[in-house]
Amino acid sequence: KNIEIELTDAHWAIIKFLRDDYATQGETATTRRVQAVGGFPIKEQFVLFPKKPGKKMSYIAGLPKPAGCV
Repeated sequence: KNIEIELTDAHWAIIKFLRDDYATQGETATTRRVQAVGGFPIKEQFVLFPKKPGKKMSYIAGLPKPAGCV
């Protein structure tokens, strides 16, 4: 599966948040939680991970897709 995203420090900051949050919460954070708890605005998530940020972020982080993500 090739999603053609070149990872920058901004991408890695979100991926690190997702992995750390998953370790404490036991489930993958939704885009809303990544904004509320992680401090990464949803608009920024869409810029970094176009079209389906929740699915792409979790895939790159090696985590299950968030609940409610199709």
